[in-house]
Amino acid sequence: MTGQPHGSHPLAPPPTPPVIAPSWVVAADNDVGVVVEFIAALLVVVEVLVLLAAVASRYLFHNPLVWTDELALLLFIWLAMLGAGVAFRRGAATGMAWSLTQSGFSAQLAAPTGSLPGGR
Repeated sequence: MTGQPHGSHPLAPPPTPPVIAPSWVVAADNDVGVVVEFIAALLVVVEVLVLLAAVASRYLFHNPLVWTDELALLLFIWLAMLGAGVAFRRGAATGMAWSLTQSGFSAQLAAPTGSLPGGR
């Protein structure tokens, strides 16, 4: 591999320059990110309250609320999806980074450039 930078593959495409988005796109992206983070935080609070009500009704009052299990499940699904988006935006999606580093070369080419911390 003479002439190749350390750590690059000889068949890897050349690095692409970063895409510079218009300022209104960046502002809209930041606004949507703030709204999603707020909704995710609100879902955490609601999830805790629903689970607390379920435990209290079942063990303190011996009269379980049947709807709390379904609501907790739906809230958890939404929280997982929104939380994954927030983590990916913050560069904290370690599972994605790990799967890309453990995968073969072809999967790394299919990954969007700059989606991982450090632009890997």
